[in-house]
Amino acid sequence: IWLFLFVCFWWLATPAIVAFFRTGPLGALPLPMIPADNNSEGVFGDQFGATNALFSGLAFAGVVWALYHQRRGNQGESMIAIGEYLTAKHNRATRKTVLNLRDDIARKPWTVLTTDEEHAVRDVCGQYNHVGLLIRRGALPWEYLDELGNTPQKCFEVASEYLRKIRSEPGNQWRLLNFDWLVEQLRA
Repeated sequence: IWLFLFVCFWWLATPAIVAFFRTGPLGALPLPMIPADNNSEGVFGDQFGATNALFSGLAFAGVVWALYHQRRGNQGESMIAIGEYLTAKHNRATRKTVLNLRDDIARKPWTVLTTDEEHAVRDVCGQYNHVGLLIRRGALPWEYLDELGNTPQKCFEVASEYLRKIRSEPGNQWRLLNFDWLVEQLRA
């Protein structure tokens, strides 16, 4: 930051310094770099074209550097946020409900599920769909797959009938595909 302030100071101070030397108490001194007449001020300014290009290049490099570090910071924040999201009490409870349904699904048809059980399945599908989307888009690193364990696969077994049901509705055939992708990646 000190370098930035230093450069800004000199960038802003240069015209004042030139004006001081041209019109101030030292105005009578012949300074070869500073033009004596107004007609040659354009030529004088053109002498600093390389300096202008240098500072423009440094500014562009600074923007690229800031964007790179912001993306890395966002990735860390995304991991923290998704971790908090998945470990929230309500979300843990819905996953537990779905995992408890795993044995029941084999014994009773999907249509016998209670409304709360069906909402839990829907919520879990949404949770893992978000995780899959974040990993696919690069907001979460691939290593996050290791932290998920086999819970998404178990939930997918329960939710597969629900997914078939909602995808059979018109306009929903592409719904929650990131959950499918996530489970495929975990199986690989």
